[in-house]
Amino acid sequence: MPQKNKYHRYINLPFEIRKPQICNVKPKDLKHYDIPQHQDENMDNFLKPFNLKVINTEVFHTPGGQKLPIHIDDWKEDDHVKINISWGPPEGTTRWWKPNNFDINEYDGSHNSNQDVNKLDYSNFSDRHHKSIIKTEEECKLVYEANTDKPSLVNVGTFHSSYNPTEQGRWTLCFVLGYGLDDLLSWDKAENIFKDYIE
Repeated sequence: MPQKNKYHRYINLPFEIRKPQICNVKPKDLKHYDIPQHQDENMDNFLKPFNLKVINTEVFHTPGGQKLPIHIDDWKEDDHVKINISWGPPEGTTRWWKPNNFDINEYDGSHNSNQDVNKLDYSNFSDRHHKSIIKTEEECKLVYEANTDKPSLVNVGTFHSSYNPTEQGRWTLCFVLGYGLDDLLSWDKAENIFKDYIE
């Protein structure tokens, strides 16, 4: 029996997601920006009947020929989700990974995406100090891959990365979903809540 996909599902939203203005620029480096000023009323109205809200809105840029490292969006595995959409080449993807060995007790909060990981300098990656557990590709097995060029429910509480083998830059807009800052939406709940919209 094939393993259930708990990483990515396309979601048919009843509106078009507005592309943030910042996604029209072309940085040379990997970049992350929190953009709380980017209010999408359509997304807010869509989530309201489910008592959900957008906890944070952010964008990531993956330049041509680069990758965002394998990471979890926190210091713990929790299967929490975002709704993402990307603009860029069709070859650009989000990837999900399973570590060969992983013990959460090894991590004390000192691992973050501002460190030099995989011989890349992330000191200019973001204005925010990210809480992330990071792994190298040698420590993991690739288990799933998808292009998020249309609205996607993505599991960011497990190990994932971005991949862009082309010369064209790739922007990804992310809506972090939850009931409150300390109560993010889990994958299983999201599948049930959005069952009428998921492909």
